[in-house]
Amino acid sequence: MTTHRLYTDGSCHPPGTVGGWDWIVVNEHAEASALGVTPGPSNHLRCEVTAAIEGLTYLVASGVREVELLSDSRHVIDGMSSNGCDGLHRLGTRRRGARLGAVPREAPQES
Repeated sequence: MTTHRLYTDGSCHPPGTVGGWDWIVVNEHAEASALGVTPGPSNHLRCEVTAAIEGLTYLVASGVREVELLSDSRHVIDGMSSNGCDGLHRLGTRRRGARLGAVPREAPQES
């Protein structure tokens, strides 16, 4: 079975304005991607969560039942790793806790 990786991101600056989100699905190569806006007033967390929801919605509609979700948002990762994930189970998906993780950020360079 091919492992599908879903990379997500969202941003809104300054808070209270229009925000943006995007996702990309990768298996052996880039398979699909999308981007959009969250109408204002919005915030960073709303954009991050919207990216994950939109990407997972695409995968469920495509028949994918296992995915590795990668995000730089601790809010998204913690939400998917806890009991807050029950809605996804009702959609017929299941999470693989070991495959759910944050995209590591580069460590700051010391001067």
